[in-house]
Amino acid sequence: MPTEVIETNAVTENNQAAREEEFSQPRFTSARNQDDVELRVWMPGVSRDGVDVSLDDDQLTIIGRRRDRVPDAWRPLFVELGNYDYRLRVRLNLRVDTDGIKARVEDGVLTLTLPIHGEAKPRRIEVR
Repeated sequence: MPTEVIETNAVTENNQAAREEEFSQPRFTSARNQDDVELRVWMPGVSRDGVDVSLDDDQLTIIGRRRDRVPDAWRPLFVELGNYDYRLRVRLNLRVDTDGIKARVEDGVLTLTLPIHGEAKPRRIEVR
C-alpha cells in the first residue's frame, strides 16, 4: 500500500484559536521507508521555540511562528515572504507509534520522523 500524506483544512477544537489567524502553507515533502515516514517542512524564519506539532488520531497539525515581525508602522519596498506564520495540516493514512516520534528544526526546516506502528508494517507470511 503506498503511503499518502493528505493535506486537509479541517479545524479541530484544539486549533480553534489558530483558525482566527492568517497563515501561510509551508512547502513540504514526505518519504516512507520500511520503518518510518520522514516529513520535511520548510518554514523560513521559524526557530525551534516557534514550532508546535500535534497529532490527534490521524490528523497531524504543524504550526510555525516566525520571530522576524515587522512593526505595523513600517512599509517595506519589497517583501519576498509574507509576514504570516505557517500552518500545515495533514492526514496520515497509517498508524504511527506516537512514543517514537522525533522532531528537529535546522535552518528553518522541520524534520519529523514518524515511526510506523508495528501492526501497520508490512509482513512476510510463510506459506506451508
